[in-house]
Amino acid sequence: METVDLYVRSLKRLYMSDISFSFYFQQDNPLMGNVIEEKGFEFLRYTTKKAEELGFKTVFYPDHFMLPKNKTLLSCWCVLSALAEATKKIRLCSLVTPIPLYPIHILLKNLITVDNVSKGRVMFGVGAGWYEREFNAYGIPFPKLRERVEMVEEAIKAFKMLCEKEGPVSCKGKYYRLDDVLFYPKPVQKPHPPIWIGGSSNRILSLTAKYAQGWIPYEQPLDAMKNKIERLKRLLVENGRRKDDVEVAMSFRCIVSDKKEEVEETMKMLNLKREFVNVLGVRSRIIAGTTEEVVEELRSYVEVGVRHFCFGMQPSYQIPEKLEFIRDKVIPQL
Repeated sequence: METVDLYVRSLKRLYMSDISFSFYFQQDNPLMGNVIEEKGFEFLRYTTKKAEELGFKTVFYPDHFMLPKNKTLLSCWCVLSALAEATKKIRLCSLVTPIPLYPIHILLKNLITVDNVSKGRVMFGVGAGWYEREFNAYGIPFPKLRERVEMVEEAIKAFKMLCEKEGPVSCKGKYYRLDDVLFYPKPVQKPHPPIWIGGSSNRILSLTAKYAQGWIPYEQPLDAMKNKIERLKRLLVENGRRKDDVEVAMSFRCIVSDKKEEVEETMKMLNLKREFVNVLGVRSRIIAGTTEEVVEELRSYVEVGVRHFCFGMQPSYQIPEKLEFIRDKVIPQL
């Protein structure tokens, strides 16, 4: 009877709550590379279809060509297009696309193609890029953060123009130029697919307040997340928007089990700590613990304003099973 009650509560949380639940394939991880080498795209398709059946809202797929800990990376936009064809309801988003790494016309055409293939389920995950080695390897400049954020803003403006305007589109910016571009087909979603911005710097928060429908920083400690949400809400008001106009999300690696020893073994195997300083010199936190510990920690994030959790389940080869665990044992208690 208790199991049935938990199942009913999980369905209510998934479909009737103001809190959303999604997942992502965490790529900077040698285990994920091994899974792709052994099982290929079929693992991504099976996992996403399973997540859709379980009621998860969105699948996020990282957009990278190189990463420090994983050399086996499939193209984000090819993967999202294939997942769009394999699914019916789940939304699809890059986590996130490093705008300065792409020729703008190729990126936006890929995005709108996925929106059409999915019949209006794509979200535009955008960011300024962070992995300098990735840029250097392909001979692409990696300017300071301020300039990269300027590039993101200019790309968003071009994206909105191409989606919303009929006929030839022209604009001349500092980084991108359009001369009588005929951009068809238009997106299924009007006026354009939702813009989700990743990152947590003050410049990124300012950009989010101006343009975004969603904000998805990565592995933020609770105190940092609280401060950034408060800042974002102030910036939204300053930009003439409502405080809740942006859906506040957070993506994070998650290790959870009913058995504490299993959690600790996984942490040791992956060489992870709950809180650490990442490669950019920023404090980060993963969410790891028993069911009760994870529920308590997620509740703390809800209290400071997080309304969308994006789980990066660990270890990678157990993502389908761990998502079912989250649906059955964690979500009903939030």
